[in-house]
Order: sequence, then C-alpha cells, then structure tokens
Amino acid sequence: MIVWSVSYYVYTINQTCIIEIMNKIRDVIENMAQLRAQARERYETIQVEIERLSQRLDQLTSDRDALAKELGIVAPGGRERQPRGLLPQACLNALMANPSGLTCAQVVEWIKRNEPDVKPGAAPAVLSRMRTKGEIRKSPTGYYSLK
Repeated sequence: MIVWSVSYYVYTINQTCIIEIMNKIRDVIENMAQLRAQARERYETIQVEIERLSQRLDQLTSDRDALAKELGIVAPGGRERQPRGLLPQACLNALMANPSGLTCAQVVEWIKRNEPDVKPGAAPAVLSRMRTKGEIRKSPTGYYSLK
C-alpha cells in the first residue's frame, strides 16, 4: 500500500510539472509572437523613415545642384556629377533588356553602349546595393536579374 501511494504521489508530481512546463512554453510562445509583432512594426516604421529621408536627400541634392549651377560652382571633387538615381535606373534598364541576366561587367558594357550619357563606374556598388535592398537577385554564377 505504501509503494502504491508513493508511486501515485510521484505520478501526480510529474503530471503537475508537465502542466507547468507546458504553460511556461505557451507563455514563451505568446511572448515571442508579441515581440515579433513589435519588431515587424518597428521595421516598417524604419522603412518609412528611410524612404522619407531618401526623398529629402534627393530634394536637397537637387536644390544644391541647381544653386551650384546658377553660381557656376563645380561639384565637390572638381567634376560634374550625374543626377542621383541615373545609374540605378540604367542598371535596371540593362536587366530589363536582358531577362536571362547579366554579369556586372556585362551591365557596365550595356550601359556604355546604350546609355552613353551615364557614367557606369559605380555600377558594381549600385548592383550590390540593389541586391541588398531586394530589388534584384544574383545567381550563384554571378548573373544579376530582376525578381
């Protein structure tokens, strides 16, 4: 009789422990869901802020360039700079014209041939940034293409 009551006592304690553990796991899962929702909300807020700042930077750059042109001031570095966004658009044009994809060197050559007014020197950096932002993809063999 004593053995049976000890066994029942151990069984009851194990059940209680299992229920407590399951409740704690449920609480952790709920907390993770809340934290994930908060993180997603923060991420979206940051994305909106980045877009706003990017637009503001474009506006300020345009205003500065217009003022510099009126005053006859050459851009920093002693050379004229091409308008912001011209090279990324040229890279997208190259990839749209070649849906099967292009390597970085092929994108540069395409821009030189088809858009001679665009300076393609920073094309590798632009392609890398576009890939990081998720605008384009890069295959393991080094070919960039549209998503």
